[in-house]
Amino acid sequence: MQSDDRQPDARERGRLRSAAYTAVRTALRTARRGLALLPLTVKALAGRGTSGRPGRLAVPRALLALVPALVALFSVGLAVFVGISGYLYPIRPDVIEAIGHPFTADSVLDNAWGGPTLAGAWLVHALVALAIQVVALVLVHAMTRVWERLTGVSSASRVVRG
Repeated sequence: MQSDDRQPDARERGRLRSAAYTAVRTALRTARRGLALLPLTVKALAGRGTSGRPGRLAVPRALLALVPALVALFSVGLAVFVGISGYLYPIRPDVIEAIGHPFTADSVLDNAWGGPTLAGAWLVHALVALAIQVVALVLVHAMTRVWERLTGVSSASRVVRG
């Protein structure tokens, strides 16, 4: 008879680790692409084009491509800010005094999301941060696609690498 509380074997742990690694790598690649859009658009507005050749991108299209580039930059900034404030919640100056007793109620955390314990508040803040980061990175991906259509560059990843 097999019990329900069996430990995952090495193969299952390897798959989980691989999936987590792939998710983080994809998120970082998406953020890097989003951050590269603004400098590429400014370069195109300066007359050098996205590939370094003069006249590659007309000024009206470059101005229009500035919108998704700015949205992508804002989204990456939001993802970073929310990640720092959500995942590092226990070291915020207003709640750091509760770090010594994370599983007991503290009056400092009475009005915090997930409070009154530090563990609950930290969990809720981290989950909210994760959700916002996923939405922000999906938006960055969408803005990268819009930027690619506006500029005629087939893939922002090729531009970022080269």
